[in-house]
Amino acid sequence: MDGAKALQAIRSAGQLFLTKHARDRMAQRNVSYKDVQHALQNASHAELSDDDDGYEEKWVVRGADIDGDELYLVVIIEEILVGGVRNVVVTVY
Repeated sequence: MDGAKALQAIRSAGQLFLTKHARDRMAQRNVSYKDVQHALQNASHAELSDDDDGYEEKWVVRGADIDGDELYLVVIIEEILVGGVRNVVVTVY
């Protein structure tokens, strides 16, 4: 999958899951759930993470929060059993 297809999948995902690590980083950085949603829906760029462990593709996604501040999110695009897609946010910076 290339960056454009990743962005399309991220924007069309029906579910969003935040790992504990992501929630911790959000609290440290004063980033809300709505900020994450907004950044994913309005993302301008996605590229494969250098931290790819070979098990799951991790995408570094750049988008703006509700105030227009730039956010970076590490996202796993995960297919779920009911035929949909969900975004798993690993971290936020």
